[in-house]
Amino acid sequence: LIVVWATSLLAARGYDALGARGDARRRWGRMLGWLLLPAFVLLLADNWLGICGSLITGALGLPASLAGGATLETINGAVRHASIDAAFLGLMVWVVMFGTFGRLSRLVVFFVTLGPLLFAGVRLNPVAPASFYSEPPALGRLIDQAGGTGRLWATPRPKGFAYRTPAGHEADSLEGGFRWDRMTLRNATYFPSGYRFAFDRGNERLDVIPGATIGKALSESEKNPIRPEAMSRLLCLAGVDRIITYGGLDAPGLSEAGRLEGQSNISVVVMKNGAALPRARIAHQHEVIFSMGAALRRLDDPSFDPARSVILEEAPVAPVQPGAHPPGAVPGGAGDQAAGSSTARIVTDHPSRVVVSTNTGTAGFLVLSDTFYPGWKAKVDGSDTLIIRADAMFRAVPVPAGGHEVEFVYKPSSVRSGLMVTAAALLLCALLAVPRRR
Repeated sequence: LIVVWATSLLAARGYDALGARGDARRRWGRMLGWLLLPAFVLLLADNWLGICGSLITGALGLPASLAGGATLETINGAVRHASIDAAFLGLMVWVVMFGTFGRLSRLVVFFVTLGPLLFAGVRLNPVAPASFYSEPPALGRLIDQAGGTGRLWATPRPKGFAYRTPAGHEADSLEGGFRWDRMTLRNATYFPSGYRFAFDRGNERLDVIPGATIGKALSESEKNPIRPEAMSRLLCLAGVDRIITYGGLDAPGLSEAGRLEGQSNISVVVMKNGAALPRARIAHQHEVIFSMGAALRRLDDPSFDPARSVILEEAPVAPVQPGAHPPGAVPGGAGDQAAGSSTARIVTDHPSRVVVSTNTGTAGFLVLSDTFYPGWKAKVDGSDTLIIRADAMFRAVPVPAGGHEVEFVYKPSSVRSGLMVTAAALLLCALLAVPRRR
């Protein structure tokens, strides 16, 4: 960007210098004319040789390859370029003869330079019809039929995958590719539909480390295979209850909910994940593991039950004994049922503020499967509390027994510091703007 700005500035300065007065202008003008005159002669000759060659091969019925594969469109383009080169050539002849760039010459330079830019850019980014954006995604119907209120995830496209270009669309065109992305909710095309994706395609606060790292590993599972059980567990932890696949996915807890056939060589299949955990849940058991890598390995351990337990990065202020059950409870008995009846319900969900209503018979941890990230603050019933990294990438807050309201608010210190710097800069500008007596 700096180079573009500097080049533009130098071009503007040179354009102004063309209209300067005096002998220096005449001397520099003639030198510039002599330097550029041969270049425009060669460009003009090259364009017309190409045009004449195309016309001759066409008249004699010879293969177009003899003329460099020229078509009517390329001939028209060559004619336009030849016209522009001729205009510049005439301008250089004028400069050499009279050694001056007058007002008329400067206008010619301006419009002849602007012309090619307009010709080249007028159809560079054509506007798509409104129907292109209003057409509902074909995959949306299958996702809605699958039910579920959690997140979605999409497997990477397999090698050799190809979609069918619909009638009336140019094959291999960008429009066809973008349309297919919209129909199958690829990349960021799902935003207008309101769907929530996880990990590498996340718009649900799961697109930063370590969630992004896990998402990258999942998306590269074709090159570096991941055990289906490990993949299923990661998706369950993130609350992914529907998965967009190509040809289906064989993993524990998954069942086919619908497929999009006839539009690609490999059917797009929506799988339903019945074992997905809710985005907000209460855990009455916990383990403390300080290493993120060790925590991820523990999550992959079949003996670890993420529906009942949570892995914390640090010990809470009022620790609950690891693996402990509520007082007076027997594993598998009524005490476990009481713990299992604990509820966590999201009542407010905004990008920078999430409010969760909890109700539990015993103290535990509210686990919110949103990314643990600096800048998030938490309050329980209006009182500040500590957010602990949970399950290597999520947030956990200790909550006492009973009904409570937990609020998560994003208030990074960088914003506060930025506002202070901005305010100081505005104050300085105001002081500099005050006129002073001389």
